Amino acid sequence: AIFRGDRRKPLLLFSLAQACALIALGPLPEALALTAPTACVIIAVACFFALGNYSLLCYGVPTDLGERLAGVATGTMTCCQYLVSGLGGVILGALVSHGGFSSWWLSMEIATALQFLAILLL
Repeated sequence: AIFRGDRRKPLLLFSLAQACALIALGPLPEALALTAPTACVIIAVACFFALGNYSLLCYGVPTDLGERLAGVATGTMTCCQYLVSGLGGVILGALVSHGGFSSWWLSMEIATALQFLAILLL
């Protein structure tokens, strides 16, 4: 076992990798004329690391809460995910409409940094 059952370490690692992938999409590569295939690969890498954290939480939280609360935990998480996903789509869409790609990128980097900090402090 690489992480010896400590879920924080892979969450921190994936958050850091996600931040690095997002940095690769930011203003600097924009100036370097990033090609479409390269941008697609970087987006896929960022999604891989974001969904890795998501998957770990989806399976880890119900397991940690035990058999009695697993259903409630899973249902609550699913409900919150749908609500936040819809709200996030509206907010990010408005950001891109008003501020362009840079505003979306900055919001994703800030969210990733806050995620990293929250995991680190818990």
